[in-house]
Amino acid sequence: MEQTNLVHRMSQGLGEMPLFLVQHAGVRDVLYGYIGTEDYTLAPLIRPGASVQIDPHQNKVVKNAGPSEYDRPVYFVELRDNRYACSWCDYEGNRLMVVPSPKSPVAIRSFRYPQDAEIVGRVTGFAMLIAELRTDASATPSQT
Repeated sequence: MEQTNLVHRMSQGLGEMPLFLVQHAGVRDVLYGYIGTEDYTLAPLIRPGASVQIDPHQNKVVKNAGPSEYDRPVYFVELRDNRYACSWCDYEGNRLMVVPSPKSPVAIRSFRYPQDAEIVGRVTGFAMLIAELRTDASATPSQT
């Protein structure tokens, strides 16, 4: 669970996938991924533990797309050492750059393309927790 992965390669399968992502898949082929609990590449935009929906038909990097970080396409990338990355991407010649959020502690990574990395598809949706669930009485707001 620490590493980012495609859901079909994980032992839990779709049982953990948020229902609204599955419902909005429509008739198109989609894939699902999981952002590992140790993957801070796009944090805080997409936090560790998030589930992502991937359109495998959008597997080409769009250069200079989007005026802000919220409009910039996010891609799910397969690395040849059986790892995955979920990030913004850029390319220069035969190099694919996996670009983290400016607020992330992760550095830009560069891979030979397509020898060492392949675009699985564009992330079209994601679901994530924004706070921990609490069930004890201390979770209620105090009266002042």
